[in-house]
Amino acid sequence: MFPNLSFEIGDLEGVKALKGLKVLVVMNSGIKSIKSISRLINLESLFIMDNELKTLNGVENRVNLKQFYFQNNKVISLESLKKMTDLEDIIAYNNEIKNLKGITEKHSDKLLNFRILLNSKLHQREMIKLENKIGIRCLRG
Repeated sequence: MFPNLSFEIGDLEGVKALKGLKVLVVMNSGIKSIKSISRLINLESLFIMDNELKTLNGVENRVNLKQFYFQNNKVISLESLKKMTDLEDIIAYNNEIKNLKGITEKHSDKLLNFRILLNSKLHQREMIKLENKIGIRCLRG
């Protein structure tokens, strides 16, 4: 059971000290950066929806992460996900993602749910290439 705390925050600086944290949910808080989560080595689920994220910097080494939801932000790149091959769920629709670099063949073993549509800057040929080359289906949000 997870505690349900509801309060407005402007950044994630305060979570750095919560090293044992396994689940973090931050919605509608105007968050622009997730660099502060780089020390959360036990984090398994990160839900950071409806914020102001432009990059995923800070998440690169969170290799224990299984679920990462960051829909309704302004993210343009998935490059930070390259090493995160244990991800099972990625929900990334309604961002400004331009390509699928960062999702590799190593993701195909565990990634069961990849919801990337709709992203207005992402061309259909990128999704088809990923599906054909790696076998990961790009699903609608």
